[in-house]
Amino acid sequence: MFNYEGIAASKGYAIANAYKLVHPNLSFSKMKIGNPSKQVKRLKNSINRAVKDLNNIEEVVITNMGSASSEIFKLQATFISSPNFINEAANVINSSKVNAETAISEILDCRISKLKNSGNDKFVLDKIKDIDDIKKRLLAYLLNKKMSDLALIQTPVIVVSEDLTPNDIIQLSNKNVKGVIADLGTNTSHSAILTKSLNIPSIFGLNNISKNISNNDLIIVNGMSGEVIVNPSNELVKNYSLKITKYNQTEKPLDKLKKRNAFTNDGKQISINANISSPKEVNLIKNYMIDGIGLYRTEYLYIDSYSLPTEEEQFNVYKDILSSMSNKPVVIRTLDIGGDKQVPYLDNNSNSERNPFLGNRSIRFSLSKTTIFRTQIRALLRASIYGNLYIMFPMISELNEWYKVKKIINEEKKKMDDDGIPYNNPKLGIMVEVPSVAIMADQFAKNVDFMSIGTNDLIQYIMAADRGNPTVAALDNPLNPALLRMLERVFNVANAYSIDISICGEMACNRYALPILIGMGFKNLSMNINSTLDVKALLSLLDYDLMQKMSEEIIKSACTVKDVIKIEQRFIKI
Repeated sequence: MFNYEGIAASKGYAIANAYKLVHPNLSFSKMKIGNPSKQVKRLKNSINRAVKDLNNIEEVVITNMGSASSEIFKLQATFISSPNFINEAANVINSSKVNAETAISEILDCRISKLKNSGNDKFVLDKIKDIDDIKKRLLAYLLNKKMSDLALIQTPVIVVSEDLTPNDIIQLSNKNVKGVIADLGTNTSHSAILTKSLNIPSIFGLNNISKNISNNDLIIVNGMSGEVIVNPSNELVKNYSLKITKYNQTEKPLDKLKKRNAFTNDGKQISINANISSPKEVNLIKNYMIDGIGLYRTEYLYIDSYSLPTEEEQFNVYKDILSSMSNKPVVIRTLDIGGDKQVPYLDNNSNSERNPFLGNRSIRFSLSKTTIFRTQIRALLRASIYGNLYIMFPMISELNEWYKVKKIINEEKKKMDDDGIPYNNPKLGIMVEVPSVAIMADQFAKNVDFMSIGTNDLIQYIMAADRGNPTVAALDNPLNPALLRMLERVFNVANAYSIDISICGEMACNRYALPILIGMGFKNLSMNINSTLDVKALLSLLDYDLMQKMSEEIIKSACTVKDVIKIEQRFIKI
């Protein structure tokens, strides 16, 4: 039995066998061979194995996600099992006297090259991705390497990885994924935030745990404390099984809060909004009494696609979200890539940047690729007539960026006027996540309709500490007095200029930071939907007037995180 301590990112408990998420090394050497028939036999065996697995994946995906999502696996199986493909590969092996790996690569690379020369529309890019997937799968079987097909997970597992990208997390919606643990990351990394949205207990920052765990090791995940137990005793398994039962019983009473608005103990109403990454989450939102969508992360339209989403595709997504929200506020954030969020088909050069978190990301990328940005702006403006749209722009650093954004919006409005395309005038706002904007908040307040403080990034930029780096995780603390003073300044400026101000980030649902935010006067909070019930429950215990006094004392006299905690403990017990 081994114990590890990491950073608890998404609460809950889980017990299951380990499933190591590994992307295999598919490199090989071109070889001249003397027995082509042996290579043809290897080729056919790999195709048979691939077809069998693709058929299994298709069945699982139909069950979990529907037939539309499974179609690609059926098409891939049909392609590689066709006589034309098999004969073409066999002919290359026989005529060139090369190994099966070389034949497969040459044939499929040639097809990809021809597709690239035929254009770059969505259909072509999708086909390129499909053929590349087929190539990787066949090479894996030829090289006896195991593919990590998350769709095939049919028993309860704890996913174990060195690092999880948002692309990996998106695939974890399988009901059999009971928990996630990873060497890298913190509780405010984007992967951590997505595990919270999926309600999967997760722990990050576990150093080299992925190297020390084998597939099928029994794992206990304690998403409350950050503890991971590998191959626990029977007694521990029994104890944690009881914890899971008790946790589920504790969580169930919170269900009654789904249909209630959020109020403090002394009757002050607080607006609770949801952060979402997928249009599919809108259906989940309908089961909760929330005041709107405080953040829709549009980057996942791009990440979860093989090519740039067109204006029409984006318009339909935005329209559906706005229409379904019954005129409640919907804040849609423009493309926010870079840092740890990569889009393979977009050339934002972040892989070559020495520090991508300080590089060409978010609004900087959009303003450097105005064709992509204008497409998104037009789609948003067209959709604005279907609901109460707020457009939010990420990582604004200076007023000149804001002026450029406004110029582009006005130009697109003029074009739409000329073309007779209807649109409303949605409110336009910014995320306050760069210290320069907080310092210049009074100047921004004269120019924007609203501000939303993105605490996850603001903390890392204030403290110069990468939010995804577990070695500096202690600096990523929402109770830091420097952060609290900056938040108070921005709130006071927004109030003075009578513009909407909200908190958007993990700080909004932190049980120790929340009372301070309420005391400062914040009445608009945005968080992942699975945190809303806990927040409503905590708010019901807080007295607004008392929190005001507490926050005033913290801002005035606290110099360290310990000071903040001491003052808070004098006022409340949570």
